[in-house]
Amino acid sequence: MRSTNTRKARLMTVEFSRIACLGPQGTFTEEATLRYLQDSDGSELVLCRSIADSIESVIQRDVDAAVVPYQNTIGGLVAETHDVLFQNTGLRIYDELILPIEHCLIAPKSVKDISRIHIVASHPQAFAQCREYLKRRLPNAQRQPTLSTAQAVIIAKDKMIAAIASRRVAEMYDAHIVECGIEDNHNNSTRFVVVRLSADHEPTGNDKTTLIFSTANTPGALIQALQCFVGQGINLLRIESFSLEGDSSVAFFTIDCEGHRTDLQVSETLGLLQQQSLSLRIVGSYPRSPHPA
Repeated sequence: MRSTNTRKARLMTVEFSRIACLGPQGTFTEEATLRYLQDSDGSELVLCRSIADSIESVIQRDVDAAVVPYQNTIGGLVAETHDVLFQNTGLRIYDELILPIEHCLIAPKSVKDISRIHIVASHPQAFAQCREYLKRRLPNAQRQPTLSTAQAVIIAKDKMIAAIASRRVAEMYDAHIVECGIEDNHNNSTRFVVVRLSADHEPTGNDKTTLIFSTANTPGALIQALQCFVGQGINLLRIESFSLEGDSSVAFFTIDCEGHRTDLQVSETLGLLQQQSLSLRIVGSYPRSPHPA
């Protein structure tokens, strides 16, 4: 399931001897991990078969942390990451990195006319980020989901099909690039988070806090909860709703807000929110990543 490569790595103020990310070699997640660790000291990089496997390796203490995709500007929350974080209360977001994402259409060199492509392989997030391109240029092509964009390139090389992946992975596997910049929004980026067990990053003065809370699914319940932030002058950076299958009586929300959970105003806000919500979980407080890497 996992292969290992030795890389130089030290994550911020904590020394991690082993860190996991989605493989195989060449994924956007591996690229994000290497960029995140580029100025650090020595660690083993563990390449995993899936996002869930990466996080499971943290839960089982096989590694000290994992870098996983969390949110994309086009595709939104990465469901696999969000679901695992929601289900495992011992996990914390320790840090984040924003990576610009450019997608390429990759196909065997023998393909001269892309209208003749009948199957395109890639990760579901890549399909979501290139939806308009596929609709316009390959409307009849079947989509074959893969566990990663790098895996799609490997499959495309072995079979006469196309793939959506990065320029980097195409060069790594000596694959033929048909067209680059096929993402629907050229400002496309993905937010990656560093996940570890049970500990926040120490405050830096420029932090954010991610939390999940629930309210009754009734008119005004969310407004009452959000008033906790307004009253304390805490800025919200993101809010999204989700629900649990089979239970429409409870509404769940995930929020990013400015500040660290140990900051006085944030701490007081969370205390008020605890009173206004049915449940509250702090997923992590960590440094904000202001610009793409």
